[in-house]
Amino acid sequence: MENNQGQAQTPQKKFDIIGTLNKVPGKLMGMFNRLKAQKPKLAEQPQAGEQSQGETVVTSSSAAMPRLRLPKKLIVAGVTLLVFLVLVLVVLKIMQVRSSSPMAVATPTPTPTEIPERVIPSQYADDEDVLEITRRMDNLNKDLNEVSFRDDRLRVPSLDWDVSF
Repeated sequence: MENNQGQAQTPQKKFDIIGTLNKVPGKLMGMFNRLKAQKPKLAEQPQAGEQSQGETVVTSSSAAMPRLRLPKKLIVAGVTLLVFLVLVLVVLKIMQVRSSSPMAVATPTPTPTEIPERVIPSQYADDEDVLEITRRMDNLNKDLNEVSFRDDRLRVPSLDWDVSF
């Protein structure tokens, strides 16, 4: 195979997860069958007629139960399977928490209402002296608004630039 640039492409190997997972039970059954076939033989015990007089035979439960040795492949497969199951459970729990989070319910936006100003009149609002001061201030404001502060008589003089020293 060649691409547009003329370089040869190497075929890429795809990892088939389904095929691999389908092979796992067969591999595990094969390992268990080999374990059953490799049972260690117990040491043959002499029969009662064969015992010599000075010898005593000591049998213990540990001698009857041989130590079970598991192949490394089985241990690695078991640990890998356990880690894989824990990861799957963690991912499922995270997805469950995300999917069960409450959705935000759309509520209408509240319309602002104006609060009317409450004017609390002073106890001196009807006093003659206060009314006189208010009237005089209003007259002063009216006079200041009518006065023109622009004076046309004040003009900047023209300067003579031909000055010699």
